[in-house]
Parts: sequence; C-alpha cells; structure tokens
Amino acid sequence: MTTMTFIIMILILGMYFQDSTGQVTVIQTPTEKHVQNGQTVTLTCKISSAIGRQSD
Repeated sequence: MTTMTFIIMILILGMYFQDSTGQVTVIQTPTEKHVQNGQTVTLTCKISSAIGRQSD
C-alpha cells in the first residue's frame, strides 16, 4: 500500500466517524440571572440531541 493510499483511507475513515464524536450542546435558560445573596435560583437546561435514554 502506498503512502498516498494510506492517507486517503485515513481521511475517509475520519469523515465516516466524524458524526460519532459524542458532542452535545447544552443550552441554559436564562443565560444569566442576577439575584441577591440567599435567593433561590432556577435554571433550565436542554440538550441538542438525545443521550441514550436520558434525553428529557
């Protein structure tokens, strides 16, 4: 196998597995909240995609 063929195979494998990196985006609302010391704060977080059975 030539070096060029090997490099092309590695690049193809990299593109094939690119979507399976496990990256998830977490979105928090509100993005910031100003409160006084001692106040209760509630933040809501949502994820960009399902994570196993823990998506909700």
